[in-house]
Amino acid sequence: MDLEVLESSVLYQLGEHYYEMGRYEQAREQFKQVLAKNATHPRLLYMMAYCEYQLDNYEEAYELCTYAINEGLVTEYVYNTLGLILIQQKEWYEAEQAMLFALSLNPSEPSIIATYSFLMYETGHLKKARLLMEEAKRLDPMDSTVLQYQFYMSMIDGKKKEKHEALTGYMQVAEDDL
Repeated sequence: MDLEVLESSVLYQLGEHYYEMGRYEQAREQFKQVLAKNATHPRLLYMMAYCEYQLDNYEEAYELCTYAINEGLVTEYVYNTLGLILIQQKEWYEAEQAMLFALSLNPSEPSIIATYSFLMYETGHLKKARLLMEEAKRLDPMDSTVLQYQFYMSMIDGKKKEKHEALTGYMQVAEDDL
């Protein structure tokens, strides 16, 4: 099934609508039905992997994400998601490899730099984490992922000014009120 046929599927359109809204459980249910007819479409596999990641089903997310890669979907976002999954599984080395590959595909994507910064922070590479975060903020100081990880890092560090700046910026760009 090529992309044009996939996008004309009502189930896929509904799933994509839920996906864009952040309603990952409903999106997953729609995507499952589409996958039953075409289990090898890389974009659909990735979207399903992201749904599983958002629903904390990391094993399933990992399998689907690697399957999407094996089916030819090689983008910085797929590898970034793979890195996020591996971070949750505390597979630090593999997470770093995935993040570095994502950065090799797009070295100036602030959200990926911020995610890598957080990985470095989590693994105790504080100086590197701060340098990476500064670069991510320089590239796009209002990127929601940059602000999110900046806030997490400032919460741990306890720097009041950084907490306030990150939270204020995040509230301005956040996609939902929560």
